[in-house]
Amino acid sequence: MGRSHVIQCATPLEFEALAQAFGSPPVLAAGRRKYFETARDGIVVRGSVGKVWAAATAEFVIHHWEPRLVVDFGAAGALAEGLGVGDLVWAEKVVEHDIQAAQAMSPT
Repeated sequence: MGRSHVIQCATPLEFEALAQAFGSPPVLAAGRRKYFETARDGIVVRGSVGKVWAAATAEFVIHHWEPRLVVDFGAAGALAEGLGVGDLVWAEKVVEHDIQAAQAMSPT
């Protein structure tokens, strides 16, 4: 428990790219999620594709490793015009993964 950071991704290709970047450490499993430990007190975990899986994986890693930072890594730059390989997209705010649920919970 208690890791400085977690990087989460969705696809096997993204996970493999991160494993290569971190020197191909041994891959472990936690339920349906695969993960590996980095040399700098971090975890890289692969969930699955989609906003619900991303949210569930984030909740999973927060519960299991209590990181100070969770980074969502993805290789979907082709989905937005103007993004190139290696571009970094930094979120300025976090948006509820299910906007209808967020609206239902909001006070009126």
